[in-house]
Amino acid sequence: MTLAENLSEEINNTVLVVEKFRYDLKQNEAIISYIVKGKAKYFKVKSIKKGKSIFYPSTPKDNNIK
Repeated sequence: MTLAENLSEEINNTVLVVEKFRYDLKQNEAIISYIVKGKAKYFKVKSIKKGKSIFYPSTPKDNNIK
């Protein structure tokens, strides 16, 4: 979203409509979406267990890339 520098130009902008999520999920559930032959498919994952976070270092910058 980009806002105009002049706030009066923002008055007539339409409000973004957010649709309700189509699935009711518990705290330990997720939906995975994927596409098969151009059609969206969905898979519900249940009983997700929260584990300890593992942090990985960033890739070092290569200043020699041309």
